[in-house]
Amino acid sequence: MDPFEKPEKGITRFTMYRDLLELPHDYPLPFGYRVEPWFPPLMPAFAAALAVSFSDSPDIPVYSDLVSKDGCLLMLNEIVNAAGFLSGVSWLVFFGREPCGLMVCSSSPAGPEGIVNLIGIAPRHRRMAIGQRVLIKALWAMRDRKLPRVHLKVNRDCRGAVIFFRSQGFQVSESKEYF
Repeated sequence: MDPFEKPEKGITRFTMYRDLLELPHDYPLPFGYRVEPWFPPLMPAFAAALAVSFSDSPDIPVYSDLVSKDGCLLMLNEIVNAAGFLSGVSWLVFFGREPCGLMVCSSSPAGPEGIVNLIGIAPRHRRMAIGQRVLIKALWAMRDRKLPRVHLKVNRDCRGAVIFFRSQGFQVSESKEYF
């Protein structure tokens, strides 16, 4: 189940797709950053990274669980306990000991394609290509699992996210308005 599937009224979400045939090079993270793979005891750190990553998001009024670490923990539990969760394509980004970003992915129950459930980088760690590098790492990992394409859903009002995903080769394939 997608915890983002039923937003408040008046919201438009884009579904964006990207083929995984040709991918950009995978570069390492900047000095001081590291990625840790999904590991259940790290769930509180994943929730902390989600809360800080979305702290300035236009999605907060739409998804009230994003306001607190406990709400973020509930959202993450829904994703990781659903069929198709890809623990090998879900990571926590650290700067030193500080969780500052995350990537959570799954595979689609409808067919062979990947889903980017969550990607977020804390505001003070943005504009350093961390999100781009974590996304590219996930795209390569999905391709290694023989998934031909990946999709994600993004709130139209999150203009920075829409621009970022377009710059990474994603195309809008569907627009859905929630009434």
